Amino acid sequence: MSLPNAEASSSKHNHKHSRDASTKVSKSKSSKHAADSKKSSKKSSSKKTAAAAADGPFEHRVQHMRLSVPPKFSADWLEGVRETLNSMLMQYVGQLGGVLLAHWEHEFADDTVKLINECPFGVVEVQFHSIVWAPKVGQLLSGTHSLSSPSHLSLLFSKTFNVSIPLNHIPQDKYEFEHTDEGADEDDMSSDDESDDGGLSTPSAVHEVGRWKDKSTGAILGSAGERVAFTVIGMQVTNNMLSLTGSLLADPSKAPAMPTVVASAVARSPSPDLPEPPAKRQATAKVAAPRATKAPAAARKSAAPPVPEVDTSNMNARELKKFRKEQDKLKRDARKARKGDAGGGDEEKEDADARDLEVSTGGKRKAEDQGGERKKKRTD
Repeated sequence: MSLPNAEASSSKHNHKHSRDASTKVSKSKSSKHAADSKKSSKKSSSKKTAAAAADGPFEHRVQHMRLSVPPKFSADWLEGVRETLNSMLMQYVGQLGGVLLAHWEHEFADDTVKLINECPFGVVEVQFHSIVWAPKVGQLLSGTHSLSSPSHLSLLFSKTFNVSIPLNHIPQDKYEFEHTDEGADEDDMSSDDESDDGGLSTPSAVHEVGRWKDKSTGAILGSAGERVAFTVIGMQVTNNMLSLTGSLLADPSKAPAMPTVVASAVARSPSPDLPEPPAKRQATAKVAAPRATKAPAAARKSAAPPVPEVDTSNMNARELKKFRKEQDKLKRDARKARKGDAGGGDEEKEDADARDLEVSTGGKRKAEDQGGERKKKRTD
């Protein structure tokens, strides 16, 4: 009897043990399923955050770059890499395609530092983690109001980067520009942006002439720190600073042409009018009557009638003497005619020249006469 009872008790014990084992297996399966579901939810959430980060303008990258490090860091090239990257912060870097905001975990991709030719700067290949602001054309972003004018709307993205929205990319059927009166309150025409935590911002240094407002509701665009959504349509780099051009249109590709700006009349100054200065009389140029100028001596000599050349080689003494008297008479007449034009000093000079000429010609004639008489005596 003891044996069947022992077998029955052992079978009951085995059945209980198997039932406990099955419950343990089911509990372990359920806990494993719950852990797997938690892991899958975490993975999906991480994927969503990664996708959201990929869609935004801020990117985390493991960047590979080639840098030129100054020779003063030859003792510690890695420190030179950090200093070189620090000088690029908040600037547009062409190799990154955006603005470098942060960098960390630097390491060399190569164990060598290259010195090319006579250049003392070391060329290194580095790899590091970085945060880059790299917006893309077509991205939908939002910014806070900075400045309003009839020609454009200025925004600030992350309170740092400038965004300009031109007039033809502001929907005219939805918004209109309202000019601000001189006596209006500063709250109505200020372009101050409130911070996200409710703090006050610094006042704008540019005086606004008005604000853009909604036609239907009358609400001012971007008032009280309200964010304005825009689509990136262009990027400009000036002095290593990146700025954006945005659009408020639903389809920026269908923007109308830029309207022509007509120059308005300039308002007069409120200062009292000053008396106008008397009109200056136009200076008339006085033309002086031309003075009668005397012809130079060379011109007067050229104006005198030319003296014909006479061959005196075949003349005898009497004929030669008569010819010379005629020539002297012509010279005297010419001198008298010139005396009427010349001054007293010229007359005295001409008289002296005439006396010298007569003395010289008289001496020559006397010598020639004496020579002629001697010849006659010899012939006789």
